[in-house]
Formats: sequence, structure tokens, C-alpha cells
Amino acid sequence: DEATRAGTYVAAAADGREAIVAAMRQGDRRIEHEALLAEDEIEQIQKYGGYLVATPARFFHPAGIEKSASKSPAIMQRLLAARETQDRVMPIALRSGLKVALGSDNMHGLLSHDAGCLVRWGASPTAALHAATGMAAEAAMLADRGVLVAGRRADPRAWICRGSRK
Repeated sequence: DEATRAGTYVAAAADGREAIVAAMRQGDRRIEHEALLAEDEIEQIQKYGGYLVATPARFFHPAGIEKSASKSPAIMQRLLAARETQDRVMPIALRSGLKVALGSDNMHGLLSHDAGCLVRWGASPTAALHAATGMAAEAAMLADRGVLVAGRRADPRAWICRGSRK
């Protein structure tokens, strides 16, 4: 309620159905970094009109968690489990219509890697670009930016995407 009165929102790094439901019921707008998302949690985020703000580079890029986890078998095992979960659930989330935005608050400079993960999970390149721009702006309540439309703020960038084409 306080966030709404102040004209802002709350974001949560909630993990697990119970925490996600509690966060959404309390008015949290965004679930951040969720690595162990389950299918029923997708439905809960959608039910409350929320956004999943994904940061896959932290889990999949060698400079992310892997860099420090390589010295700890226990952490590496948890990282591999998180990767498997994301590879299984994110395609379902994308097909379901869940509002997925890409967050840039974690692995700075690797937003194109994040977008590449979305494409690998089944998003079109256009949808991945939208997740990094317009959807991210919408999730952050910054509706005046994030898309190339007359009257809106823009800071266009160009990405060079490398990878195999099917």
C-alpha cells in the first residue's frame, strides 16, 4: 500500500511458491532473478499481473556464479540444478505469456547474453529484444521509455548477435 501511495512498486527476490504468492498478495509487482521457478509459480505471477525479471547471465555465463562456484562442488551442484530448472521451465513460461523482462542489475554488460538465453528458450529475437527494452521499462513503471515510438524517450543501441541459426 505504501508503495502504491508513493507512486512506485515493490520487487521481490522471492523463491518458491509460498514466497511468490505472499509477495504478489502484498502487492509486489516483480519477481527478480528466480532460478528455481516451478510451473505453478508461473500461474501465480500471472494471476496477480506480475512480471518475472530474469537475469540468466548470472546462472549461465562463465563470469557469473560459475566463476566463484568452480571452487565449491556444493555450490556448483546447486548452480547446475538451477540451470536445469531454467532450461525446463523458462520455455514454458515464455509460451504461457508470462510477462518476462530482462534485468540489467546483475551481470552488467551481458544483457545480450540474457537475450540470447531467451531465444534459446524459444523466444523470437524480437521478443527477446522487447524483454530487454519495452517490457523491462513497463515492469519498472517507466512507460515513457523502452520503445522507439514518437514522444517517448529512447537510447537506441545495436547488438551483434552471434550464434547458430536453425
